[in-house]
Amino acid sequence: MLGFLDRIDKAISELLHKLDSKLVSMILYPFALMFNPSFIIVPICLVYAFNFSILKRSQESSIIQALFYLFCIICNLIMTLVTKKLLKRKRPIFIPWLKNKSSIFRQKEQNCSLPSGDSIQAVNFACNIIFSYNQVNFIMKFFMGISIDYDRLEMILIAFVILVMTARVYFMCHFTFDTILGVIMGYFLTNFLQVRCFDVFSHNAFRVINAIDF
Repeated sequence: MLGFLDRIDKAISELLHKLDSKLVSMILYPFALMFNPSFIIVPICLVYAFNFSILKRSQESSIIQALFYLFCIICNLIMTLVTKKLLKRKRPIFIPWLKNKSSIFRQKEQNCSLPSGDSIQAVNFACNIIFSYNQVNFIMKFFMGISIDYDRLEMILIAFVILVMTARVYFMCHFTFDTILGVIMGYFLTNFLQVRCFDVFSHNAFRVINAIDF
């Protein structure tokens, strides 16, 4: 049964693997690389900017949200590495004759395929943005002139996660199920950390920030 599902997954993934479009490659390339360790500072800065500029929170609160997001990144990364070691699914074989797909970052990724770490981190990012938004109550949003509504924000973030998932399959870094499992795992772990760890984390972070008179 598992072998049958694996063949279906690979057959579906192959449709994207063999697609070779310059336009699609240009659109998806940033999403394929966004959660690469070399660029991880970008989503951290985006979480800070969202809190400070969009939600108009204090600098201290915005820094704490960014630091908590970094904590979630580390926890999700540990879960990803452990799961890859246990499941040991090989990555798709790169097709060299596809001229519009860069093989540079794909060839650097030699570890296992399942789950997709980038998909885990994409949903981790989305959950932290939503978490920050929900911490600001309706009255504060009204008087502070925060115009973005929850439904619109949620749709943007869902589209973002789907684009990351699609990009990782398109550039032959993963099979489709790798990204689906990654989203599920990242969603549950990030929400668990937000419920169980944020209050303690933020309390101690405030103490440290106040101690160094940031």
